Amino acid sequence: MKTGRHERLAPGQPGTAGRALGGFYFLLFTSFGLFAPYIGLFLSRRGWRGQEVGLALFTLTATGFLGQFVFAFLADHAHRKRTIISLLALASGLAGTLLFLARGSLLFGLLALLGLVHRPLVPLTDSAVFDLLDGQREKYSRFRLFGSTGFIFASAVASLLVLPRLGLAGVFPVFGLTLLLAAVLPAWFERPAAASRAPFSLAWLADRRIRGLALLMFLLEFASTAVQGYLGIYMDRFYALPDGAVSLAWAIGVASELVLLVAAPRLLRRYSTRALLGAGGGAAALRYVFLSTTLATGSPRLFFVSQLLHGVYYGIFFAAALGYLDACSPGHLRASIQATVHALSTLAGLLLGYLVNGWVLDAFGLQCLFALSGLFALAGVSLLFTGLLEDAERPLARPRGSSPGVIAPPRPTRRRRPRPCA
Repeated sequence: MKTGRHERLAPGQPGTAGRALGGFYFLLFTSFGLFAPYIGLFLSRRGWRGQEVGLALFTLTATGFLGQFVFAFLADHAHRKRTIISLLALASGLAGTLLFLARGSLLFGLLALLGLVHRPLVPLTDSAVFDLLDGQREKYSRFRLFGSTGFIFASAVASLLVLPRLGLAGVFPVFGLTLLLAAVLPAWFERPAAASRAPFSLAWLADRRIRGLALLMFLLEFASTAVQGYLGIYMDRFYALPDGAVSLAWAIGVASELVLLVAAPRLLRRYSTRALLGAGGGAAALRYVFLSTTLATGSPRLFFVSQLLHGVYYGIFFAAALGYLDACSPGHLRASIQATVHALSTLAGLLLGYLVNGWVLDAFGLQCLFALSGLFALAGVSLLFTGLLEDAERPLARPRGSSPGVIAPPRPTRRRRPRPCA
């Protein structure tokens, strides 16, 4: 059955909006695959010290923190989500194309601009997917598969074509071109229904489930900055591997993520949200501890094996976390809640992580950095046993035939007043 350009599609059914979202995810995560593995190494090769690299990544994340709030608010309340996503992709492409030419303060300014316009694209695109799925949240991973495939594609292109011919700086013009192509696709995204218009509200901040999930994501993302910011430096300093090996290391991790994303719908139906969040967070902690121990052995093989744990974290944890967050969110505030929680948890964790871990790297070295990251990840997993995430003890996927809706917030318990003393 053919569907119109703005007609609501059945979840999982191929259609114009679904293909456009899949293509956008592919190009968006291709851009991440060209940027994230190399930006720390690129700045280090320019002579920047660990603290300076951390400050640059801190600024990149801080402007993204601001952009999340601004553009998500506009997407929900100015009702121009597709236009905003297109303009952000266009601005990101232009900034990324100029990045390899910049030096000094101009390079720092371009990184700040790139964070402002590039970081908000992920939660805005996620909210567009949940608009299309109409409550069948377990199918989100099918769209995220396009993103993981794009990241692996970027790793192959970088290692086989770009790095041998253009060098390390050459990945950034390709990064920009990828986003310029992606800017065309949001015109075919699902258009939110007019009934979704609603006044601005922050009442959802009172939901302790959302606050608990945000804190969990904050601690895990704080820990992840050790890998996201300094993995290339780690490989360059201790193994003296070629630049293409950085792409290979990330490709191994994302390939394992791809496998788990295929299995995610079944896992979300079978296991509780708490179990999946715990498995993802525990795998992240084990990965950081494993990276710390490989420094003592000096074996690149063990390092590449540790990359397989990347998929458990990004393939399982985020599928469960974003689906649970959407289940707790009113539909008319979907973009605002997704972006705000992403900013308060993921970006805030990256923000402080880049700043603190740059200092830890210079003062104590990479082995201590990875060990501390493992401790922070374990602290995040321990929150699952505190009762902050109510309703997380059951599978996320709703039974067939039930209404999509949201998970109702827990009812406040009445406190008994103590009897007066006689």
